[in-house]
Amino acid sequence: MTFMRVRAIFIFIYALLLIFSLSCENNKKARPIFSNAQEHYLTNEEITVLLPKDFKRSSRYRLNEDMPLLKRDSARLRYIEDELRALEFEDRDIDVFVDTTFDYRFIIILNTERLSFRREDIAIIRTSVNKKHESQNYHNTSISIGDTKATINNNGSLTMARLTTPVYHKFFNSQTYNTTYFLTGAYQTLILYEFSESEDRIENYLWASKV
Repeated sequence: MTFMRVRAIFIFIYALLLIFSLSCENNKKARPIFSNAQEHYLTNEEITVLLPKDFKRSSRYRLNEDMPLLKRDSARLRYIEDELRALEFEDRDIDVFVDTTFDYRFIIILNTERLSFRREDIAIIRTSVNKKHESQNYHNTSISIGDTKATINNNGSLTMARLTTPVYHKFFNSQTYNTTYFLTGAYQTLILYEFSESEDRIENYLWASKV
């Protein structure tokens, strides 16, 4: 795998984490796994992912319509649109899904070449991410970025590496969660970014993906 490329992609996560750190109210809603799930084909790919039914397909052109948080903040909307435009250099057919029942819950999916991960690889990425977060905590006192947890599992046909970071927003006394998944099949890898005000994750749904 190319660690420099993965490291560069993580810069996007840091940027989004900071741009959303000022006004995310937390309204947790528990929901059962696989209740009303829906399968989605990725753009121009014979790849499917399973997501909760409340997720709808969006894009950088429609975020202002699909995310209530961005409807209220045009500056942030422009920033996120610019970041998504930058990610399109990695995957021109980037996929964006928004949970319509939350102010702040969306997923970005990139399709990339197959990346083979070992536990040692994920440990290295986790260490790098936590060091970056230490610096962010020092320079931004409005948020407290927690320890990134990392796991890697295999079900025989898919390998999933996951890194999850809690972010505490001091002013609003609320918490959000940033999760990155590397979902690897026989021939390629999906990189999924989940940004959410809910502690619930899409992880269990992703095992039903066809990569």
